[in-house]
Amino acid sequence: MRILLTTLIISAVFGSQVVQADTRGNIINAYKQLRSSKKVAGRNKLRLQIAEGLQDLQFPEASLLYVYPVLTSKDTSNLATSVPLLDRAISKSGESNLYRLVPASLKSSLDSPSYKEFLIHQQVKEMIAANNVSGAEDLVRKNEGLPLLASRYAVATGYMLAKNPKASRRLFQEIAEYRTKAPIDDRQRGLALLGVARAFYQEKDLNSAATTYREFPKDHPYFRRSMLELSWALFRAGQFRSALSPLHSLHSDFYEGFFQPESLYLRAMIQLFTCRYDEAASTLAVFDRTYRNAYFQMRKWLDEPPSSKKNLEEVFLVSEAASKKISDRIDFKVLKLPYLVVRTAVDEPITDVLLRRQRTLLKERKRLDVLFKGFPPLRKQLTTFLDKRMQRNQARILDQLGASVIGYAQETEAWFTLMDLIRLEIIEGQKNIARGKMYLPKDQPQTITETLTRKYFIQNGYRFWPFQGEYWRDELGNYQFVGNNVCTAQEMESE
Repeated sequence: MRILLTTLIISAVFGSQVVQADTRGNIINAYKQLRSSKKVAGRNKLRLQIAEGLQDLQFPEASLLYVYPVLTSKDTSNLATSVPLLDRAISKSGESNLYRLVPASLKSSLDSPSYKEFLIHQQVKEMIAANNVSGAEDLVRKNEGLPLLASRYAVATGYMLAKNPKASRRLFQEIAEYRTKAPIDDRQRGLALLGVARAFYQEKDLNSAATTYREFPKDHPYFRRSMLELSWALFRAGQFRSALSPLHSLHSDFYEGFFQPESLYLRAMIQLFTCRYDEAASTLAVFDRTYRNAYFQMRKWLDEPPSSKKNLEEVFLVSEAASKKISDRIDFKVLKLPYLVVRTAVDEPITDVLLRRQRTLLKERKRLDVLFKGFPPLRKQLTTFLDKRMQRNQARILDQLGASVIGYAQETEAWFTLMDLIRLEIIEGQKNIARGKMYLPKDQPQTITETLTRKYFIQNGYRFWPFQGEYWRDELGNYQFVGNNVCTAQEMESE
């Protein structure tokens, strides 16, 4: 049985190599004929033969080099054949904007689900921009035969911005249900679940929001974001101890390399609410140590930007190290930007898509180098075309990096102001404790007991903070915050 299985595998591999060699030979022959052909119609037909062969060999990006000229040619005899090839290339590369190349005369006859989705999505975006979100949803509903995930997401986001969380949640749930059978780390389902949780949060259904945030597995790309938003939901629900548990995960070694000043702000806020002033002061010290230096580095980077080559090297270095989980091998001193800034920037959804596209283009180029090594003219033409596409993609990556750094710098400035306000509250709280110790009689009880009620302390000028703690087991590292609220009768009501 084992011998038979081995024989079948060898036969399949050999057969695949034979087919690949035949396809490669056909492409080279068509290329040779193209160089000698003078008739436009004949040249376009040969171009489409080359494009089809390249797609059969899994080179969708390279095939576009031979589809473009046919689509823009004055000769229309091969248009009907070229559009399906464009459709195949787009479905594999994900570049739906290339559908703009389809001639107007063929748009009505192009029967492609992905093209229909592209057209509907363009209409949906225009309607949302005109504040006609309900009309955009009606358009989606009229085309229920198509997934239209991007359009549904756009409409759901439009409803969220229009303060209609119930309608928004319904659409986000549809996306999540559609992607139920996707891998556990599916990004589309993750974005939909975040949308569902945020809709619950906007509805002030904080328990449902917390339940949804907890659906994220800890190896999901958006787990880190879900933990921060979970803490906010628990904090708003008054579950301070539970809110600190996800924050302990975010401040563990696993996530220390991310730009997340908001988590330190929330942590300090909860500690302030529970009168843990010394701990809040320690959190502020961590914030200052981490983000003030990072802020000055970002400002220097923005004022004196390094070369594009240097920036790309840093982005690719950090991205590669993150994907292979070898970030500890990076010498942070050689980076022009703080590591946590670059690490978070490459994790942004748009930048992540561009980086994955860059890797796809690079793999395709390397395979072309090997497969057409024996025919330099065609290899040079195809690799030059892919190099230009990679350069354009790199420019988009740099644009996204710059936008992220500007956003992070502005965000950090805002956190500085908010942290300074917390600093003042800490000083005021510590002052009140000192005053309480100074004036409180030694025999005066300092906590509510069975005999001394809350009313007694309030009437005597003390501040009472209600708190009902609970335990919550975190998914990452099983962190638990087991401290209690220490707001007691020692704290006098500020005048």
